[in-house]
Amino acid sequence: MAAAAAANSAEVEAKREARRARDAADAATLRKWAVRDGQGSPCELIDIGANLIKTKGDGAVEEQLQRCELTGVGGVIVTGTSVVDSRRALKLVRSTAAHAVKLYCTAGVHPHDAKSCDEETIGVLREMLQAPECVAVGECGLDYDRMFSRREVQLEWFERQAVLAVEQGMPLFLHERDVDADKGAPLGSAADLMGILDRAGVPPKRVCVHCFTGGEEVLRAYVDRGYYVGLTGFVAMEQRGARVREFLRAGLLPLEQLMLETDSPFMKPDKASLPNVSRLKRGPNEPCNMPAVCRAVAECLSVPAHEVADAVAANTRTFFGLGSGVG
Repeated sequence: MAAAAAANSAEVEAKREARRARDAADAATLRKWAVRDGQGSPCELIDIGANLIKTKGDGAVEEQLQRCELTGVGGVIVTGTSVVDSRRALKLVRSTAAHAVKLYCTAGVHPHDAKSCDEETIGVLREMLQAPECVAVGECGLDYDRMFSRREVQLEWFERQAVLAVEQGMPLFLHERDVDADKGAPLGSAADLMGILDRAGVPPKRVCVHCFTGGEEVLRAYVDRGYYVGLTGFVAMEQRGARVREFLRAGLLPLEQLMLETDSPFMKPDKASLPNVSRLKRGPNEPCNMPAVCRAVAECLSVPAHEVADAVAANTRTFFGLGSGVG
Protein backbone atom coordinates (compact mmCIF):
# COMPACT_ATOMS: atom_id res chain seq x y z
CA MET A 1 0.00 0.00 0.00
CA ALA A 2 2.83 2.37 0.85
CA ALA A 3 4.44 1.64 -2.51
CA ALA A 4 1.17 2.40 -4.33
CA ALA A 5 0.78 5.68 -2.44
CA ALA A 6 4.34 6.67 -3.30
CA ALA A 7 3.77 5.85 -6.96
CA ASN A 8 0.58 7.89 -7.00
CA SER A 9 2.33 10.84 -5.36
CA ALA A 10 5.13 10.66 -7.91
CA GLU A 11 2.59 10.62 -10.75
CA VAL A 12 0.80 13.68 -9.34
CA GLU A 13 4.08 15.55 -8.99
CA ALA A 14 5.09 14.60 -12.53
CA LYS A 15 1.82 16.04 -13.86
CA ARG A 16 2.37 19.22 -11.88
CA GLU A 17 5.87 19.56 -13.25
CA ALA A 18 4.61 19.00 -16.80
CA ARG A 19 2.01 21.69 -16.30
CA ARG A 20 4.58 24.12 -14.91
CA ALA A 21 6.79 23.47 -17.92
CA ARG A 22 3.86 23.97 -20.30
CA ASP A 23 2.84 27.21 -18.57
CA ALA A 24 6.41 28.50 -18.76
CA ALA A 25 6.59 27.67 -22.46
CA ASP A 26 3.24 29.37 -23.09
CA ALA A 27 4.38 32.47 -21.20
CA ALA A 28 7.54 32.67 -23.29
CA THR A 29 5.50 32.31 -26.49
CA LEU A 30 3.07 35.05 -25.46
CA ARG A 31 5.85 37.40 -24.39
CA LYS A 32 7.55 36.94 -27.75
CA TRP A 33 4.22 37.51 -29.58
CA ALA A 34 3.69 40.99 -28.11
CA VAL A 35 3.86 43.91 -30.55
CA ARG A 36 7.26 45.56 -30.10
CA ASP A 37 8.84 48.78 -31.27
CA GLY A 38 12.11 49.17 -33.15
CA GLN A 39 14.09 48.84 -29.92
CA GLY A 40 12.32 45.63 -28.93
CA SER A 41 10.19 47.15 -26.18
CA PRO A 42 6.55 46.01 -25.95
CA CYS A 43 4.01 48.51 -27.26
CA GLU A 44 0.99 49.61 -25.29
CA LEU A 45 -2.27 47.98 -26.39
CA ILE A 46 -5.65 48.91 -24.90
CA ASP A 47 -8.70 46.73 -25.54
CA ILE A 48 -11.63 49.17 -25.76
CA GLY A 49 -14.31 46.48 -25.55
CA ALA A 50 -14.16 43.18 -23.68
CA ASN A 51 -17.11 41.34 -22.16
CA LEU A 52 -15.12 40.10 -19.18
CA ILE A 53 -18.22 39.70 -17.02
CA LYS A 54 -19.07 36.72 -19.22
CA THR A 55 -15.86 34.99 -18.18
CA LYS A 56 -16.61 31.76 -16.33
CA GLY A 57 -14.60 29.91 -13.71
CA ASP A 58 -12.87 30.83 -10.47
CA GLY A 59 -9.71 32.77 -11.16
CA ALA A 60 -10.42 32.89 -14.91
CA VAL A 61 -10.33 36.70 -15.12
CA GLU A 62 -7.06 36.79 -13.19
CA GLU A 63 -5.57 34.25 -15.61
CA GLN A 64 -6.71 36.33 -18.58
CA LEU A 65 -5.14 39.45 -17.10
CA GLN A 66 -1.87 37.60 -16.57
CA ARG A 67 -1.86 36.69 -20.25
CA CYS A 68 -2.60 40.33 -21.07
CA GLU A 69 0.56 41.36 -19.23
CA LEU A 70 2.58 38.96 -21.35
CA THR A 71 1.22 40.24 -24.68
CA GLY A 72 1.50 43.93 -23.85
CA VAL A 73 -2.19 44.62 -23.23
CA GLY A 74 -1.95 47.19 -20.47
CA GLY A 75 -5.59 48.26 -20.32
CA VAL A 76 -9.02 46.75 -20.85
CA ILE A 77 -12.39 48.50 -20.93
CA VAL A 78 -15.09 46.14 -19.68
CA THR A 79 -18.35 46.56 -21.57
CA GLY A 80 -21.64 47.19 -19.78
CA THR A 81 -24.71 46.06 -21.72
CA SER A 82 -27.55 46.47 -19.20
CA VAL A 83 -28.07 48.05 -15.81
CA VAL A 84 -27.31 44.74 -14.12
CA ASP A 85 -24.27 43.98 -16.25
CA SER A 86 -22.95 47.53 -15.96
CA ARG A 87 -23.01 47.13 -12.19
CA ARG A 88 -21.20 43.82 -12.52
CA ALA A 89 -18.62 45.43 -14.80
CA LEU A 90 -17.94 48.21 -12.30
CA LYS A 91 -17.66 45.67 -9.48
CA LEU A 92 -15.19 43.61 -11.50
CA VAL A 93 -13.07 46.66 -12.31
CA ARG A 94 -12.90 47.64 -8.65
CA SER A 95 -11.99 44.10 -7.61
CA THR A 96 -8.93 44.17 -9.88
CA ALA A 97 -7.72 47.66 -8.95
CA ALA A 98 -4.34 46.38 -7.74
CA HIS A 99 -3.56 44.50 -10.95
CA ALA A 100 -0.87 45.71 -13.33
CA VAL A 101 -3.39 45.59 -16.18
CA LYS A 102 -5.66 48.59 -15.67
CA LEU A 103 -9.39 47.95 -16.06
CA TYR A 104 -12.13 50.49 -16.77
CA CYS A 105 -15.77 50.02 -17.70
CA THR A 106 -18.72 51.50 -19.54
CA ALA A 107 -22.30 51.85 -18.30
CA GLY A 108 -25.22 51.56 -20.67
CA VAL A 109 -28.01 49.45 -22.12
CA HIS A 110 -27.49 47.47 -25.33
CA PRO A 111 -30.34 47.59 -27.87
CA HIS A 112 -31.05 43.92 -27.16
CA ASP A 113 -31.87 44.92 -23.58
CA ALA A 114 -33.71 48.17 -24.35
CA LYS A 115 -36.99 46.36 -23.69
CA SER A 116 -35.97 46.02 -20.04
CA CYS A 117 -35.55 49.79 -19.50
CA ASP A 118 -37.88 51.75 -17.25
CA GLU A 119 -38.07 55.26 -15.80
CA GLU A 120 -35.34 54.44 -13.27
CA THR A 121 -32.81 53.34 -15.89
CA ILE A 122 -31.28 56.71 -16.76
CA GLY A 123 -30.96 57.72 -13.12
CA VAL A 124 -29.16 54.48 -12.28
CA LEU A 125 -26.80 54.89 -15.24
CA ARG A 126 -26.15 58.52 -14.28
CA GLU A 127 -25.12 57.40 -10.81
CA MET A 128 -22.73 54.75 -12.15
CA LEU A 129 -21.16 57.26 -14.53
CA GLN A 130 -19.92 59.26 -11.54
CA ALA A 131 -17.43 56.50 -10.75
CA PRO A 132 -13.91 57.37 -11.98
CA GLU A 133 -13.57 53.83 -13.31
CA CYS A 134 -16.51 54.38 -15.67
CA VAL A 135 -15.27 56.04 -18.86
CA ALA A 136 -18.16 56.00 -21.36
CA VAL A 137 -21.89 55.60 -21.87
CA GLY A 138 -22.57 52.29 -23.58
CA GLU A 139 -22.76 49.84 -25.05
CA CYS A 140 -25.88 51.37 -26.55
CA GLY A 141 -27.25 51.95 -30.03
CA LEU A 142 -29.43 50.14 -32.55
CA ASP A 143 -29.65 46.52 -33.73
CA TYR A 144 -32.10 45.94 -36.57
CA ASP A 145 -30.70 42.51 -37.39
CA ARG A 146 -32.01 40.45 -34.48
CA MET A 147 -34.62 42.92 -33.15
CA PHE A 148 -34.63 41.53 -29.61
CA SER A 149 -36.24 44.86 -28.67
CA ARG A 150 -38.82 46.57 -30.88
CA ARG A 151 -37.45 49.27 -33.16
CA GLU A 152 -39.33 52.11 -31.47
CA VAL A 153 -38.10 50.93 -28.06
CA GLN A 154 -34.50 50.86 -29.28
CA LEU A 155 -34.83 54.36 -30.71
CA GLU A 156 -36.26 55.79 -27.50
CA TRP A 157 -33.67 54.36 -25.16
CA PHE A 158 -30.73 55.04 -27.41
CA GLU A 159 -31.75 58.69 -27.66
CA ARG A 160 -32.12 58.92 -23.89
CA GLN A 161 -28.62 57.54 -23.43
CA ALA A 162 -27.20 59.90 -26.07
CA VAL A 163 -28.75 62.82 -24.20
CA LEU A 164 -27.27 61.45 -20.96
CA ALA A 165 -23.81 61.33 -22.53
CA VAL A 166 -24.07 64.98 -23.56
CA GLU A 167 -25.33 65.93 -20.10
CA GLN A 168 -22.42 64.14 -18.44
CA GLY A 169 -19.81 65.23 -21.00
CA MET A 170 -18.88 61.62 -21.68
CA PRO A 171 -18.12 59.64 -24.84
CA LEU A 172 -20.50 57.12 -26.39
CA PHE A 173 -19.56 53.49 -27.05
CA LEU A 174 -22.00 52.43 -29.75
CA HIS A 175 -23.50 49.33 -31.34
CA GLU A 176 -25.02 49.57 -34.82
CA ARG A 177 -26.14 46.64 -36.92
CA ASP A 178 -28.60 46.49 -39.78
CA VAL A 179 -30.39 43.51 -41.30
CA ASP A 180 -27.98 40.94 -42.73
CA ALA A 181 -27.97 41.00 -46.52
CA ASP A 182 -29.28 37.43 -46.71
CA LYS A 183 -32.30 38.35 -44.59
CA GLY A 184 -33.65 41.24 -46.65
CA ALA A 185 -33.30 44.94 -47.40
CA PRO A 186 -31.57 47.18 -44.83
CA LEU A 187 -33.81 49.08 -42.42
CA GLY A 188 -31.56 52.11 -42.00
CA SER A 189 -29.98 51.57 -38.59
CA ALA A 190 -26.96 53.75 -39.43
CA ALA A 191 -29.12 56.63 -40.65
CA ASP A 192 -31.31 56.39 -37.55
CA LEU A 193 -28.25 56.29 -35.30
CA MET A 194 -26.68 59.36 -36.91
CA GLY A 195 -29.99 61.22 -36.76
CA ILE A 196 -30.30 60.61 -33.04
CA LEU A 197 -26.71 61.69 -32.41
CA ASP A 198 -27.39 64.91 -34.31
CA ARG A 199 -30.59 65.66 -32.39
CA ALA A 200 -28.91 64.97 -29.06
CA GLY A 201 -26.02 67.26 -29.95
CA VAL A 202 -23.32 64.64 -29.47
CA PRO A 203 -19.92 65.96 -30.65
CA PRO A 204 -18.61 63.62 -33.39
CA LYS A 205 -15.28 63.14 -31.63
CA ARG A 206 -17.18 61.69 -28.67
CA VAL A 207 -18.60 58.83 -30.76
CA CYS A 208 -17.06 55.39 -31.23
CA VAL A 209 -18.98 52.85 -33.29
CA HIS A 210 -17.54 49.64 -31.95
CA CYS A 211 -17.08 46.26 -33.66
CA PHE A 212 -17.60 47.60 -37.17
CA THR A 213 -18.65 44.92 -39.68
CA GLY A 214 -20.78 47.03 -42.04
CA GLY A 215 -20.58 48.27 -45.60
CA GLU A 216 -18.61 50.91 -47.45
CA GLU A 217 -21.33 53.57 -47.57
CA VAL A 218 -21.86 53.44 -43.82
CA LEU A 219 -18.13 53.48 -43.08
CA ARG A 220 -17.64 56.52 -45.31
CA ALA A 221 -20.48 58.31 -43.51
CA TYR A 222 -18.99 57.59 -40.08
CA VAL A 223 -15.51 58.70 -41.13
CA ASP A 224 -16.79 61.84 -42.86
CA ARG A 225 -18.58 62.83 -39.66
CA GLY A 226 -15.43 62.36 -37.62
CA TYR A 227 -16.56 59.35 -35.59
CA TYR A 228 -14.09 56.82 -34.25
CA VAL A 229 -14.51 53.24 -35.44
CA GLY A 230 -13.58 50.14 -33.45
CA LEU A 231 -12.25 47.01 -35.16
CA THR A 232 -12.15 43.56 -33.57
CA GLY A 233 -10.78 40.13 -34.41
CA PHE A 234 -13.32 40.19 -37.24
CA VAL A 235 -10.60 41.84 -39.32
CA ALA A 236 -8.39 38.79 -38.69
CA MET A 237 -11.01 36.33 -39.99
CA GLU A 238 -9.96 35.22 -43.46
CA GLN A 239 -13.45 34.95 -44.94
CA ARG A 240 -15.76 37.07 -42.80
CA GLY A 241 -13.35 39.99 -42.49
CA ALA A 242 -12.35 40.23 -46.17
CA ARG A 243 -14.52 43.24 -46.94
CA VAL A 244 -13.32 45.26 -43.94
CA ARG A 245 -9.72 44.51 -44.89
CA GLU A 246 -10.47 45.85 -48.38
CA PHE A 247 -11.75 49.08 -46.81
CA LEU A 248 -8.52 49.41 -44.84
CA ARG A 249 -6.34 48.79 -47.89
CA ALA A 250 -8.34 51.42 -49.79
CA GLY A 251 -7.65 53.99 -47.07
CA LEU A 252 -11.31 54.41 -46.10
CA LEU A 253 -10.57 54.36 -42.37
CA PRO A 254 -7.79 56.76 -41.31
CA LEU A 255 -5.53 55.60 -38.52
CA GLU A 256 -6.39 58.73 -36.51
CA GLN A 257 -10.04 57.58 -36.30
CA LEU A 258 -9.33 53.97 -35.41
CA MET A 259 -9.47 52.05 -32.15
CA LEU A 260 -8.97 48.34 -31.51
CA GLU A 261 -10.79 45.80 -29.39
CA THR A 262 -11.43 42.09 -28.98
CA ASP A 263 -15.15 42.06 -28.08
CA SER A 264 -14.14 38.90 -26.22
CA PRO A 265 -15.31 36.21 -25.77
CA PHE A 266 -16.76 36.90 -29.22
CA MET A 267 -15.09 37.88 -32.54
CA LYS A 268 -12.16 35.51 -32.14
CA PRO A 269 -9.45 35.87 -34.80
CA ASP A 270 -8.72 32.87 -37.00
CA LYS A 271 -6.40 30.35 -35.37
CA ALA A 272 -3.73 31.10 -37.96
CA SER A 273 -3.47 34.61 -36.48
CA LEU A 274 -2.93 33.36 -32.92
CA PRO A 275 0.23 32.14 -31.15
CA ASN A 276 0.89 28.46 -30.60
CA VAL A 277 -0.81 28.37 -27.20
CA SER A 278 -3.44 25.67 -26.87
CA ARG A 279 -5.84 27.55 -24.60
CA LEU A 280 -5.96 30.48 -27.03
CA LYS A 281 -6.39 28.43 -30.18
CA ARG A 282 -9.03 26.16 -28.62
CA GLY A 283 -10.74 28.46 -26.12
CA PRO A 284 -12.88 31.61 -26.43
CA ASN A 285 -11.47 34.96 -27.44
CA GLU A 286 -9.52 36.93 -24.81
CA PRO A 287 -8.15 40.49 -24.48
CA CYS A 288 -4.61 39.10 -24.76
CA ASN A 289 -5.36 38.41 -28.44
CA MET A 290 -5.11 42.13 -29.22
CA PRO A 291 -1.78 41.68 -31.08
CA ALA A 292 -3.64 39.63 -33.71
CA VAL A 293 -6.04 42.51 -34.34
CA CYS A 294 -3.22 45.06 -34.43
CA ARG A 295 -1.13 43.02 -36.86
CA ALA A 296 -4.07 42.36 -39.18
CA VAL A 297 -4.75 46.10 -39.40
CA ALA A 298 -1.06 46.91 -39.87
CA GLU A 299 -0.79 44.45 -42.75
CA CYS A 300 -3.74 46.09 -44.50
CA LEU A 301 -2.28 49.56 -44.01
CA SER A 302 1.24 48.44 -45.02
CA VAL A 303 2.78 49.97 -41.90
CA PRO A 304 4.68 48.40 -38.98
CA ALA A 305 2.44 46.99 -36.25
CA HIS A 306 4.11 49.19 -33.63
CA GLU A 307 3.01 52.32 -35.52
CA VAL A 308 -0.60 51.11 -35.44
CA ALA A 309 -0.29 50.26 -31.74
CA ASP A 310 1.11 53.69 -30.84
CA ALA A 311 -1.43 55.65 -32.89
CA VAL A 312 -4.40 53.66 -31.65
CA ALA A 313 -3.28 53.85 -28.02
CA ALA A 314 -3.09 57.64 -28.35
CA ASN A 315 -6.59 57.72 -29.88
CA THR A 316 -7.91 55.55 -27.06
CA ARG A 317 -6.39 57.63 -24.29
CA THR A 318 -7.80 60.80 -25.84
CA PHE A 319 -11.29 59.43 -26.49
CA PHE A 320 -11.81 57.84 -23.08
CA GLY A 321 -9.83 60.43 -21.12
CA LEU A 322 -7.26 57.96 -19.84
CA GLY A 323 -4.42 60.47 -19.65
CA SER A 324 -0.83 59.77 -20.64
CA GLY A 325 -0.99 56.07 -19.84
CA VAL A 326 -3.50 53.39 -18.97
CA GLY A 327 -2.33 53.30 -15.38
